[in-house]
Amino acid sequence: MNMRHTGLVVRDIDRCLEFYRDILRLQVRSRQEESGSFLDAILDDEGIVVETVKMSADSGETLLELLHFKSPTGIEGSHNLPPPYNCFGFTHLALTVYDVESVCAAVAGAGGQCI
Repeated sequence: MNMRHTGLVVRDIDRCLEFYRDILRLQVRSRQEESGSFLDAILDDEGIVVETVKMSADSGETLLELLHFKSPTGIEGSHNLPPPYNCFGFTHLALTVYDVESVCAAVAGAGGQCI
């Protein structure tokens, strides 16, 4: 297993960049606007538009992914489990695994969800 990134949905991506890039000195690896059928399919919604910034420490392979949802816009906290994909705060961990079916079965057995 390998940790790929942790996703953080934010209200103000430029303000967050000032903190993570300028204060913590994480390096911006990519910044882009994402949309389209693949994103709609994995998030089970339509018309999603999200700006993402992927960052890492100088020596690290694991990324922090900042997400700013433009459509639909981000929302405040929710007591639903799992929380909506555009709920502000940490929303996901992305892992690379060798046997996705067994990992997803274990996660589901513990009350979680694989996307």
